Amino acid sequence: MTSVTSELTEEEIASLEKYANEFLLGLARTAYAHSTIMFFVMGLQCFMCVYGLQVHLETASQSRKGRIPYIVLSWIVFGTSASATLLTGVAPIPYLAKFTPAKVEDILPGGSLYEEGLLSGSTLKRWSYISNSLQFIWVQCLGDGMMLYRCFIIWNDIKWVLVLPSMIYLFSFGTGIYNIVHDPKGTSETILANIKIFASTIFNILATLLIVYRLTRWRKKLSIALPSRRLSVYSGAVAILIESGLPLAFFGVATSILHLVVSSDTTLQDDIMSPAHTAKVSGALVVTGFYKAFTIISPQLVIFRVTMGRSFTNKDEVVSTLTRNHGRRPVPKEIH
Repeated sequence: MTSVTSELTEEEIASLEKYANEFLLGLARTAYAHSTIMFFVMGLQCFMCVYGLQVHLETASQSRKGRIPYIVLSWIVFGTSASATLLTGVAPIPYLAKFTPAKVEDILPGGSLYEEGLLSGSTLKRWSYISNSLQFIWVQCLGDGMMLYRCFIIWNDIKWVLVLPSMIYLFSFGTGIYNIVHDPKGTSETILANIKIFASTIFNILATLLIVYRLTRWRKKLSIALPSRRLSVYSGAVAILIESGLPLAFFGVATSILHLVVSSDTTLQDDIMSPAHTAKVSGALVVTGFYKAFTIISPQLVIFRVTMGRSFTNKDEVVSTLTRNHGRRPVPKEIH
């Protein structure tokens, strides 16, 4: 490293140090924004879990059937994501506590900042990184698993429809574990990590479309067969799925694209110390924060709706809930 610095002019050294400090400052700001988003999500989850449990306890026992697994799942997701959020918020403290203006010897390969992975574009196998990644994948596995289960409820009469989403679900989970074990480094493994995000995004889009399609189809049939019955709950069920699924799909695709763009700047020769790279990294961190937020919030919204008694827990409840108290005329068999 000494030979490298000796070949640099004072102007080049000053330029490198300037860009490094701007990069680290931008990194600190975006890390703070990322933590703020996740802490907001943690508070929102806390409200939904506590309020949902309160409503459940106040509900008549005959109406509680099938809701307990959703209540338990909601608290597991909240506990896991909250611990990951706290861990993510605490992890940067040692770096911020010893933060000083960067020197050229810290920037180049072999320097302290480069070896810590802050400037090299790599990810270190620190306990905080591994633990946080495992917790996030666990939350994602639970949320996607719930969506797959609800697809099974809706499509249990045509089970072959579930083959593709089931395969994508298993592939996404397996790829996530593989990435943690092998600690992604370099463009090829970054592409593999993004494949995992794309797979999870595609799964959520596919699962949402499958559920929305059948709910909409049933609503249309019911509105024709039973025109006097109010079917607004159908519209609400479709709306909550679309509202929770679309943001997750959008930020999933955006996260993958931005990570690929950032991973292309892997060395100083690729202008990693430029303001453009700082903007790319900052944007990727913020978008990743929103992606993680909606990965957590999307299943929680569905669970919250179930605990409020506004969504189904089994197939028979789909029609009975949606047509309850709107007359005594039987539901046509072709709706089922």
